[in-house]
Amino acid sequence: MPQNNYGILPENSLEEKIVESDVFKIAADFGNIRKGHPEGKIGIHIKEILDFIDKQNWQNYRKDLRLLALLHDLGKYRVVGSENGHVVGKGHSTYSVDIAKEFISDDRILNLILIHDKYYHFYTKNQIDKRKFNELKFLNIYKFQDLDTLIRFNYADSCNRGKDSIKWFEDVLYNLGLRKNKIYEYDLTN
Repeated sequence: MPQNNYGILPENSLEEKIVESDVFKIAADFGNIRKGHPEGKIGIHIKEILDFIDKQNWQNYRKDLRLLALLHDLGKYRVVGSENGHVVGKGHSTYSVDIAKEFISDDRILNLILIHDKYYHFYTKNQIDKRKFNELKFLNIYKFQDLDTLIRFNYADSCNRGKDSIKWFEDVLYNLGLRKNKIYEYDLTN
């Protein structure tokens, strides 16, 4: 299977269909260097995630993690922002789910795309004021999720950034009884 402009080599026919789609090509070329995204273009970001996944011993998660990598940010180019930088209307995750439905019907993966970065909003609010942490909302979002895949994906998604927010996320999941262990303690290669 041929590589695209970003060096992304599909590993199966579904990945090839995604990477060769017009929507993927448009989304991959979108983006610029900004806070939290030193890679700029989404295509570069996706390639970095895939490279990070390749370095991990996550064979049981590989197929799902690669799908998440390819699909999770495709909606970013559709987001409308206000003059002060706030999102107007749907966020990128919602658009990304809409796009992902053109390729997959797996509700588990679609839901992980939808919530892949919600933990970061909890983290930033907690950093400002620990009293603002909404435990019930957090539990409602994460209680019935595939946390093994989500956490691994969050590490991959942040492969070129700090990991403090994801470690915080894992710690909260552990403290609330949603996890019995922490991936950063036993299953993460830097």
